[in-house]
Amino acid sequence: MQWQVKEANYPNVEFVITKGLGHRRIYRDNKVVKAIVEFL
Repeated sequence: MQWQVKEANYPNVEFVITKGLGHRRIYRDNKVVKAIVEFL
């Protein structure tokens, strides 16, 4: 399903690919937080 959303190319959706962060560490990663803040 995620690829269907990505292929639809919605203007308000941005995908950020990460490795090794898992479900909990992703929220504490400074690069991810910065990307979210900049997107908002």
